[in-house]
Amino acid sequence: MGVYEKDRTHTGFTPIDNAADLMDEVAKYVYNEKYTPKKYRLTLGLDLVHKADEIYDNATFANEIYLKKENYAARRRLWTKAMANCKQLDRKLQRMRAVIPSSTLENMKEILKLLNLEKGAIAERLDRER
Repeated sequence: MGVYEKDRTHTGFTPIDNAADLMDEVAKYVYNEKYTPKKYRLTLGLDLVHKADEIYDNATFANEIYLKKENYAARRRLWTKAMANCKQLDRKLQRMRAVIPSSTLENMKEILKLLNLEKGAIAERLDRER
């Protein structure tokens, strides 16, 4: 017997949920004039938004691959790509902090927290799916 729809709760899936939150936080940060002045938005900021989107896309695509022996390699490749995207986003955030005086560790705190959570969640998936 199943659970009534009214009694169901969203269980979530950590890598995808974190990636969605990260994507939102990066966009809010980049489009906030206080942190990212307009003159940097197209050159540095938009690249951050695209990289956060890639993390989400690769994590989602990896999760959508049915877990069967013949699909392990493709699935692992996408999780690895998502991890690489995380490292690239981290590097781009460091560059932004170095170039833009108003971008600081303090005001990037939420993004960095989510990014570290995402790296951990992806690493866990990679370990689990060996």
